[in-house]
Amino acid sequence: MKKKKKKKKGTTVVRVKNFLNMLKKVHLGGVFEECIIEVVKGSGKITAVDITNSMIVISKRRVMSKDVTENFGLGNLELLVKFLSSIEDEKMILKASNNQLTIKRKDSQRKLDYLLTQPGLIATRFQEDDDEESPYEKIDNMMEFSIALPESLTKDFLTYISLLKTKEIVLNYNSDTGLSFICGSSDDHQFELRPDTEVEERGDSESEEFSININGEHLSKIFSVIEFDEEEPPTLSFAEDKPIMIEEGGTAWVLVPIVDIEQGA
Repeated sequence: MKKKKKKKKGTTVVRVKNFLNMLKKVHLGGVFEECIIEVVKGSGKITAVDITNSMIVISKRRVMSKDVTENFGLGNLELLVKFLSSIEDEKMILKASNNQLTIKRKDSQRKLDYLLTQPGLIATRFQEDDDEESPYEKIDNMMEFSIALPESLTKDFLTYISLLKTKEIVLNYNSDTGLSFICGSSDDHQFELRPDTEVEERGDSESEEFSININGEHLSKIFSVIEFDEEEPPTLSFAEDKPIMIEEGGTAWVLVPIVDIEQGA
């Protein structure tokens, strides 16, 4: 009978696909270059705000073995994403020591010594208030409407916005006609997209018609990484004079309306 190999002291296992998926949805092609990942019994959580205070991302996923409970400052997300993207293994060996993460294949033919950053130096860290509600719960409670995002809409959106010089986006809501996406500024060509899914009211709302100005570059980055599941499609939630929130799987992205950013400057 073969004896089980003992795990080396200080080493654990990282779930490559889950970890990579989580980091891609936070990195968003460069919107977030750094973040803090809090790991509790193998479950990772990232809550980060971009340097312009216009986007918040909240992501949760099982990424490591249950024996890991630690915070890691990831100061170069692009490097970590590219390394993990080159690996086909489902699991890799991970060892944390001092200011370094060592991630390697079981056969040791591919290895990365990744330098960690002190969490206090991570500019995207989110300062949570000392109350019972989490950042996600606070934002979720603001929402008055939700709509399931069709895959066809996100694909067409990415095609149309790539053709425009000005990446301005306006979300128009009308209680009779529903939600529409207006791509392009008033002095440029404009595309209009209407989802073929119905807007659902999440409570008693008196809002019958309003518009929300959104950063089109950020919305494009989000649409380019979301995945589609027929049983649980991604959703977009919104309310008048509030941020919009897009949810998919274990990740939520919150976009602050542009007018709010300008008034806060």
